[in-house]
Amino acid sequence: MHPRLLKRWTKEENACKRLRRITEAKVVRWEYWTLCYWRWNPSEYETVAKTAKRTTREKAGFTYGYDAQDRVIVINSGFPGDENPTPKEEFLRYSTDTIRSTTYYREQLMDVAEATLANGRITRVESGDGWDSILWRGDKIARIQFGEHRRKPVLEWCFDKSGKRTGMYDLPRELKLPKGVTIVSLPKAICEHLTRVVSKIVAKAGIKQPVYCLALAYDGEGNGVLPPSLAIGLDSERQNWIRTKGNAAKEFIWNPAEFRYYETKQTALPIDKKFEQACEWYNQLLDRKGSDKPARELLSQVAADLAKLNWKGKLNTTEDFIVFAVDYEGADLKKNVKATVPPKLLTKFKAEGWM
Repeated sequence: MHPRLLKRWTKEENACKRLRRITEAKVVRWEYWTLCYWRWNPSEYETVAKTAKRTTREKAGFTYGYDAQDRVIVINSGFPGDENPTPKEEFLRYSTDTIRSTTYYREQLMDVAEATLANGRITRVESGDGWDSILWRGDKIARIQFGEHRRKPVLEWCFDKSGKRTGMYDLPRELKLPKGVTIVSLPKAICEHLTRVVSKIVAKAGIKQPVYCLALAYDGEGNGVLPPSLAIGLDSERQNWIRTKGNAAKEFIWNPAEFRYYETKQTALPIDKKFEQACEWYNQLLDRKGSDKPARELLSQVAADLAKLNWKGKLNTTEDFIVFAVDYEGADLKKNVKATVPPKLLTKFKAEGWM
């Protein structure tokens, strides 16, 4: 929270009754509405209900108090019929270039906020949740950016010339890495960890049946490639699909979601906060660069390293056993197996109609 707002919070935390008395004394008229019909913060425009109608005090969901300059200085909201029909109270104070807001719920302080105005329009809002920056195009909003206190923006809303929102975009978060942690050291550590851990998981699973593949499954929809999920493909499953699915068998053979040993206790990566943090950092770094290709290539490298291990005594592998990385939708399958599977096996799989 901004130091200025923190100071206000301390001062106004137990001041609900005082602010109510002072502010309501300046009210010259009240308006009663069924729903929210006005908000002072431009970023809250979507909370305004187009179906809001004037009503009586007894039926009001929102009550607005105006001062002599026809400015809203009190907003009370709640539910008609409640024991306390207006539990939420907001008090507004105006100056030449500032609007200050204090909000209480059942007299408990909820938030303090402050808006900065330029040419009569709000251009920035600071609150306990962070800040909003508003860019105008004439009398219509062109863009709103949101961020945390003393941080770069993390979200942006864009609007067309009519003021209608056309897009909402995540912005790269500011990322501070510990000393010695870099975009070079992270993938190396992740690769070494996965290669070591996966081999231990497979050995511990104690699977006696023949296994034709290990798969490293990942999210290919832009939500962060790492960490992957491990899947183990049983040859008995493959033979069953070949026997029952015909030409569609290939849709099952390389799809980890169809495997018996997928997202089970036997295949779950052990909890390791250091590893999980490394994955999060690497995902964020790649997100800032606008491409997760390095993370996909990293998993293919892990698959290639795992394929070179001696699995004797750990896993009963078939003669055509492979290790590969694949996204949940299977879009990267051909590209990934081409990078990690020997050409002779690829030729065999194609001849069998499995790829």
